[in-house]
Amino acid sequence: MGLGAIEVGVVVADADASLAGPCAGTFAGPLAGICAGLQQTRSDWLLSVPCDAPRLPTDLAARLAAALAGGAAELAVPVTADGRIQPVFCLLHRSLRDSLAAYLAGGDRQVERWLLTQKHRLVPFEQAADADAFFNANSLAELRELERHA
Repeated sequence: MGLGAIEVGVVVADADASLAGPCAGTFAGPLAGICAGLQQTRSDWLLSVPCDAPRLPTDLAARLAAALAGGAAELAVPVTADGRIQPVFCLLHRSLRDSLAAYLAGGDRQVERWLLTQKHRLVPFEQAADADAFFNANSLAELRELERHA
């Protein structure tokens, strides 16, 4: 599976109500959104990022894609300098949709547990500029705290 050129597109899906097919059903957290993206994308690859990460690395897609080039992995995910996997920031092949839908249908919700069962590549994000790359700001106070460290 080649990556080819990175395509830019928009996937908008409501994982609660508007989907039919394997990703439909009750809200299942971030995995429901990823599944919805995999169901809706027209591209072979989907980049998943949470909406609460204001310091998203501008080269995230390129670095994850480079890690997948020429390999058998179908999913790439960042790992920070402290060894933490950042599972909702991932580049994954659309062929993983059925596996993810089955996982969700079984009642499972843990993103990291699912992705580690797939053919994956862990991608080091250990540069100084990556220090706050995966910080999530869920409140105005958290966003202001992040801005103070800038």
